[in-house]
Amino acid sequence: MSIVKPLPESDIEKYVTITANAYPGFHLDSDEDRNRDAKRLKTTYAESWRTIYGLYRREQLLGGMIYLDFDMTFESTRLPAGGVGRVAVDLAHKKEKVARDMMSAFIEHYREREVPLLLLYPFRPDFYHRMGFGYGTKMSHYRFRPDSLVTGGEKAKVRILEPSDKTEVLSCYNRFAERTHGMILRNGPELNYHFEQPTSLFVGYSGDDNLLGYMLLKFELGETFLENDLQIIEAIAENRQALLGLLAFIRSQLDQVAWISYATHDESFQFLLSDPRNDSGRIIPPVYHESNSQGVGLMYRVIDIPGLFSCLANHRFGNHDLRLRLSVSDSFLPENDMAISLSFDAGRARIVDPRADDVEISMAIPEFSSMIVGAVRFSELFNYGLADISDENCLEMVDSLFKHENKPICLSRF
Repeated sequence: MSIVKPLPESDIEKYVTITANAYPGFHLDSDEDRNRDAKRLKTTYAESWRTIYGLYRREQLLGGMIYLDFDMTFESTRLPAGGVGRVAVDLAHKKEKVARDMMSAFIEHYREREVPLLLLYPFRPDFYHRMGFGYGTKMSHYRFRPDSLVTGGEKAKVRILEPSDKTEVLSCYNRFAERTHGMILRNGPELNYHFEQPTSLFVGYSGDDNLLGYMLLKFELGETFLENDLQIIEAIAENRQALLGLLAFIRSQLDQVAWISYATHDESFQFLLSDPRNDSGRIIPPVYHESNSQGVGLMYRVIDIPGLFSCLANHRFGNHDLRLRLSVSDSFLPENDMAISLSFDAGRARIVDPRADDVEISMAIPEFSSMIVGAVRFSELFNYGLADISDENCLEMVDSLFKHENKPICLSRF
């Protein structure tokens, strides 16, 4: 029998060892590395928004994970959400359903707290898709030369930021997050790690009164000691002037930077580049020059369908009047396998007693989760055979109910 409970501080070192073996890419190879990691994890015991949990069988720690309490921007609404990170299973107990039991406990934890939406970064998307998680917005990775960036920004307003600027950086991020669909608000500790890293560099664009944008950068060794590559880890710009100013700073590094790498949700980023080609040299037939690679990452899961619509009572789903029967299948979480009737009044949704509904739609929970956050449209799911509708004449109207102006963006790493 599995018991999942908050990890006692006395088991931190065991959890670090399990993590080191499960994720060699974490580079927790030496005693010094593991001691540093354990020390960082111990700081979570003083924080209310994240908690380390362990899974025990016969009083033996077989796996661990970190729960994170989030406030997420859902267009103009603040939505509570739960995240899980650093899910690690003891190598000696793989294929014993340890991860499955941990995920079940994670879901139940947030259902008990009436949090309707979960987020995670998958180590294997198919594993979590089988548990009901749907795909989010794809990330595009660009590699471009500095001199291909547009010109015209005010580089003079860009400065190197110091640890004393952390409050301004946090305020800038949260202002941006509060008006950007999908973003998670931050409370401060997430920035400490980057400010403490000697290889990280913050640069910021200052307006008349405060910081209006920043970039978190990291230099990487190029082909020779005189040449570097530059990685943009995170970029926030509250307006056009801040964006162009920060790009001007990046462009000015061309004397010692050969290539810049940047991962972004922005599907139009290539328009900022006079030469969008990356360094692969690949041609996609007939004649499309490779500009970026893409990946599926963050996944979403609705764990309480009625609770979600209750949290979104003030959200406007388009502007139509419609009675909709929503049927969602959820084999992993039977309590969430249901059909409900929704009345949309000028786009405001409320759960009503079933009666003469105008139309019924049906789909599985992964696709519903992706659709409700705006990562995919209902019409696309219908065309792919992943959703059904009782009256195709209502397809356009239903599609407009769940259509978002922008796909969800998330810059938080957990």
